Amino acid sequence: MIKNIAILILILLLLLTGFMFLLRENVNYDEKLKFIEAYEQSQEKYLENVNELSANYNELESKYQKLYENYQKLKDLKDGNWKLYEITAYTSNECGFITKLGIDLREDYSKNLNVCAVDPEVIPLGSIVLINFSDGNIKPYFACDTGSAIKGKIIDIYMTDVYDAIQFGRQNLLAKIIK
Repeated sequence: MIKNIAILILILLLLLTGFMFLLRENVNYDEKLKFIEAYEQSQEKYLENVNELSANYNELESKYQKLYENYQKLKDLKDGNWKLYEITAYTSNECGFITKLGIDLREDYSKNLNVCAVDPEVIPLGSIVLINFSDGNIKPYFACDTGSAIKGKIIDIYMTDVYDAIQFGRQNLLAKIIK
């Protein structure tokens, strides 16, 4: 009988151990499921953050590029060769189509060529004139024309549209002469 009780106790211990093992595996399984769900949520959040950072990075890169361009312009302006000129505008209605250097403003290439009239005693004809406009843009102009009203530190830029020339009016802007 003691043998039967010992066997019965051993069987109960085995059953209890098996039950505990199954219970433990079930608890581990639930923990594993929670861990997997938390991992998937963190991956989704990570991807959202990466997308947001990418959008912010592109915006910041664009802002940086603009700041860098402005810095380069300011650095270029500090070189001392920029001087203040009175900038006016003219059209072919006032002076005709042929410049002092013989450029025909009716030709197609003149649409891509910025032309200006200058006083040749101040700015030599054939020079390149860089003009820094109030919006920060710097444009090159080819000094290939003169005019009876262009005396001293006046640069008259050519425009194809009379209305644009009138709207431009007279402005005091920095310009740099490249000979």
